[in-house]
Amino acid sequence: MPKRSVYDVDATFSPLQILQFAKSCYDEPYISQDDRLEHAAAPLLQYLGGFRYGELLEIYASQFIRRKSLEKRDFVVVESALIEKSGGRRRNVAIEAKDPLFVPVVAHLRSLLPQEKVVTMAQSTAWSYFDRVSSGAVWPHLLKAMRDRFLAVAFDKLERKKIIGWSTSAKKSKGGKWYGDSEDVYAGLNWMWYADRLARLNESYWSNEEVPADVRLWLDQLSARP
Repeated sequence: MPKRSVYDVDATFSPLQILQFAKSCYDEPYISQDDRLEHAAAPLLQYLGGFRYGELLEIYASQFIRRKSLEKRDFVVVESALIEKSGGRRRNVAIEAKDPLFVPVVAHLRSLLPQEKVVTMAQSTAWSYFDRVSSGAVWPHLLKAMRDRFLAVAFDKLERKKIIGWSTSAKKSKGGKWYGDSEDVYAGLNWMWYADRLARLNESYWSNEEVPADVRLWLDQLSARP
């Protein structure tokens, strides 16, 4: 498979198109029934969190923590997600709980124990799988870039970095004192600064987008799962 770059892609895949792609992954006829939720959740989580695929492979179900934003919206924060090629740095990523893109991810999380990894499909397998399902239109690195393009509608570069995830390199010692970069301390404390702005961007997008009936039915069925 030839190496591809997001810079070679002129089109922008909308959140609805990403959601439809995930449904196609779920409906793909040549996979086990037990794998369907993971195959749908993997591209959605990579998109929502701006994750490299290798970073997905290091995320556990226990890292998803529910939080309230400043305006009391429901968010789920993926805490301490590993950043590849960073020397062990980690970041937190906030995802709006009611975002339609997050529904299949939640359904998948319900099927896991806290100590289980969220994604187990190898990167090489995912690369081939996404390519096959999308007829060559989607590959893992593309999803991260499409998230950045969507956020660029409302946020500048520095703001997008905060939305994609603030650093968690600053920690408290046993004596209760912070050590590390002071900016990391503040970023960890004020995640709500941008969360509600992100929610308003989501609301603006989905209020002006008609979700096809089959996709809506699929989301409703996943939401109804115990």
